[in-house]
Amino acid sequence: MQLETIMRQSQPGPIRVTDQQYRLLDANGDYFFWCGDTAWNLFASLDLDEARRFLTLRAQQGFNVIQAVGYFEHDCRKRPAHMGQWAMHDQDPAKPNDAYFDHVEKVMNIADSVGLHIAFVPTWGHLVSPMWAGGDPLFTAEKARIYGEYVGKRFGGRKNLIWVNGGDRPVNSVAELEIWRNLAQGIRSTESIRHLMTFHTCGFRCSSEFVHDEPWLDMNMQQSGHGRLLDRVDQRIANTLSLTPAKPVLDGEICYEDHPVSFRAANGRFGAWDVRVAAYRCVFSGGCGVTYGASAIWQFFSDRYPVIMGSVPSMDWKQSMYLPGAAQMGYLRQLMERFADKSLHPCGSIYNQSDYDGEAACTLRDGTIGEPNALCMLAYLPVVSHLYQFDLSQMGRDEICATFFDPRTGKTEPAGVYQRGKQVQLKAMPHHGRDWVLIFEVL
Repeated sequence: MQLETIMRQSQPGPIRVTDQQYRLLDANGDYFFWCGDTAWNLFASLDLDEARRFLTLRAQQGFNVIQAVGYFEHDCRKRPAHMGQWAMHDQDPAKPNDAYFDHVEKVMNIADSVGLHIAFVPTWGHLVSPMWAGGDPLFTAEKARIYGEYVGKRFGGRKNLIWVNGGDRPVNSVAELEIWRNLAQGIRSTESIRHLMTFHTCGFRCSSEFVHDEPWLDMNMQQSGHGRLLDRVDQRIANTLSLTPAKPVLDGEICYEDHPVSFRAANGRFGAWDVRVAAYRCVFSGGCGVTYGASAIWQFFSDRYPVIMGSVPSMDWKQSMYLPGAAQMGYLRQLMERFADKSLHPCGSIYNQSDYDGEAACTLRDGTIGEPNALCMLAYLPVVSHLYQFDLSQMGRDEICATFFDPRTGKTEPAGVYQRGKQVQLKAMPHHGRDWVLIFEVL
């Protein structure tokens, strides 16, 4: 099997949810795999030339969604954006500054020109619920509706737009819920095209805990965050997919590459393997995509601005664009698009895995769960340490071809031909690399 080397570079929006409620489609009805990057301070920290350089590279690396914030963190109340424009007048979120949002619109246009969708977060959550950021909240329910109507009218006709309500905060009270609800309803009342809308919350939590039943929420988003190694992203994804009404879900903030573990450099930094484990576990447990991030990129760290919180990168944002995990997200997208017509869904373990968090695998298959009619199965193995036995009894034919997919390079290599059975012993394993994807296909 040879994977396609060219991904869908232009997928027109607006993006929408399939009738089956667990996948996304583009405006043409084609499968849309959300391959996102985190660029929260994109509008506030980069000029147009810098934004063009960043967005062009991300498109070349295979990303198709960029997450960025309007009223930015740290802090739109205390400093203007890089262009010298304040995001709002008089520290009043109901008085957005047209000059600042002119720049936002120009950056969105650049993104559109290279085939990228902007997952636009109207405001960071500290303006609703300050928590660790300190200060006083600026939003009221009334101001939220006014601002929602503004951004909905200003950007709601764009086809490369996705709405992300919330902003790194839980919903702590009925009053806060009313603010987020009014922001969403304000947007819905003035957008000229109905866009996909989700909700970004804080680490180790999911939007389904707070707003799952809200009619404006089309898709859930969790954040596994940066507090611990080997977070079981897959378990929260599975729990969310079990809810009714059914809604798709993804991890919108996995551990950032080069980010200090638990915000302390003494704990080490998340590397490309940590990023891959989080990303593949998200997708192979049923997520409709995933969002990558790098410690320097989200804040666009340079000598221009101080480091934000404990997110201290080891390099500036221009160097971080080339961290290995970024390109590897493109290989994940490539793999999923290769099987776009198979309607893959999670099916539990098919091999004698360890329960240790570092080795726990996730598996996708087509066909009907519990029925021996699968034409393909894909298993992500975070750690390949010995010759595993696989349960291939659910495959739809007797003869099965196995292929190794290298998540570091996107390349494949043969893994042998096998007969259907419950305890099928692999003949060989790769001699390099820590994690692999095993692809089983009927002949």
